[in-house]
Amino acid sequence: MNIDFVPFERAFVSETVGRYKIKESEYHDSGSIKVVDQGQNLISGFTDRTDLVRKNTPYIVFGDHTKVIKLVDFEFVVGADGVRLYKAAEGFDAEFLFLFLKSSVLPTDGYGRHSKYLNDLFIPKIDLENQCRITTKLKAQLAEVETARQALECQQQEIVNLANAYICESIEPSFNMGVGAGHARDLNHAGDDGIYSRAWPAPTDDPISVTETRLGDVLDEIKQGIGANWAEYPVLGATRNGLAPAKEPPGKQPQRYKPVFSGTVFYNPMRILIGSIAFVDDDDEPGITSPDYVVLQGKNGVVDSRWFYYWLRSPYGVQCINSLARGAVRERMLFNRLAEGSILLPPYQEQLRVSKALAQLKSVKSGIQKQLDELNKIPERLLAQAFGNND
Repeated sequence: MNIDFVPFERAFVSETVGRYKIKESEYHDSGSIKVVDQGQNLISGFTDRTDLVRKNTPYIVFGDHTKVIKLVDFEFVVGADGVRLYKAAEGFDAEFLFLFLKSSVLPTDGYGRHSKYLNDLFIPKIDLENQCRITTKLKAQLAEVETARQALECQQQEIVNLANAYICESIEPSFNMGVGAGHARDLNHAGDDGIYSRAWPAPTDDPISVTETRLGDVLDEIKQGIGANWAEYPVLGATRNGLAPAKEPPGKQPQRYKPVFSGTVFYNPMRILIGSIAFVDDDDEPGITSPDYVVLQGKNGVVDSRWFYYWLRSPYGVQCINSLARGAVRERMLFNRLAEGSILLPPYQEQLRVSKALAQLKSVKSGIQKQLDELNKIPERLLAQAFGNND
């Protein structure tokens, strides 16, 4: 079948935004009208500004700076700058155009404006019936992918819950190990042969005595830079998901970058409140990280660093961090501030027992993440196949 293509402006009708929008500072947590901006979330807030509402839906929203694309089929108010609005031209279906735009690969100009690249696009001109057929098929396929993605994310959360349960059980032996562990609680049971799952720490008959202590007394900060051999190591970063390659190469003084080797915990002091904490495990490649990051280890024979990493990410650690985050510290939590926090510390041997079980979770988590990474590529492939954007 021969398909004609038309320029972008013949398929997408630009709608003026102008002054008909609200500032981000005017967003509310509740209100009669939803706010849509160029951010990742479909709905960014609420307002009661009925004089600015867009009613003639659906609209296709394009983030001029972010390249985020949304299909909005409800009444809304435009939020902040950088929003481009489009309607489907006569003879085109809005969902079809939305999916086509999602399949298009546009250049990236950082936080520059990207709408200029839309004019380079050519849209397939097919009859409405076939547009709807393509749209229906794609939506069904994408829905299946989303269902699978949510299932994998639930498994990821179960791993987090299980890790938290391990930490809690090491501090509070009477803790019900099934609570908070979801489906993972089944791992708590011994098999018919009395052998416990490798995923759950084997029970101990010894009573556990925890000691409340100051973090600064049981942790060592690593301040010294890596030195002249910095180029021998990859640059590592800390994200909400843990260890990851850094997004930026070393700066002007790479010798000041701090070593992060096996058994090292480090975090972004500007983002610790949202969980940007990492741990270099035994099987991770050693590296270096920003001199602005806080790098630390547990004192030898006192704190197991893996156990502490999971403690820091657990509800215990979150509570500790939040208790310390006040005033300027909310912006930047350096080691001297973290050192003021307190921790309920089980005996070192108990930490090692639980740490061994926590190590087993890493491979499970990595396997799930690998499946997620592959799954997240499927929507792009489906869209490319549907619209022939295989470049």
